[in-house]
Amino acid sequence: MNTQALLTAGESVFTTVSGKAISGTVEANISDVGSLVTVGLTLLERNVNFNVTGVVDGVTQILSGVNATIKAAKTKPGTATAATGGA
Repeated sequence: MNTQALLTAGESVFTTVSGKAISGTVEANISDVGSLVTVGLTLLERNVNFNVTGVVDGVTQILSGVNATIKAAKTKPGTATAATGGA
């Protein structure tokens, strides 16, 4: 279970929305809370009948997608790089 990736994805969304970097103090607090979240999710995973790791990974992917969407919405037309496909 990669809770650090989840926290990083959440931080990225905040940074993209606010346009501000997260301070060192806040990053330290997030790291501490992340440790507690990891312990809590590990305990939860032992006691439930679903894939907690899969849920955490899915939420991480959702946050990454939200971040990409927000970045695209903030990008002016003509500055985005078009993806090219092969035939």
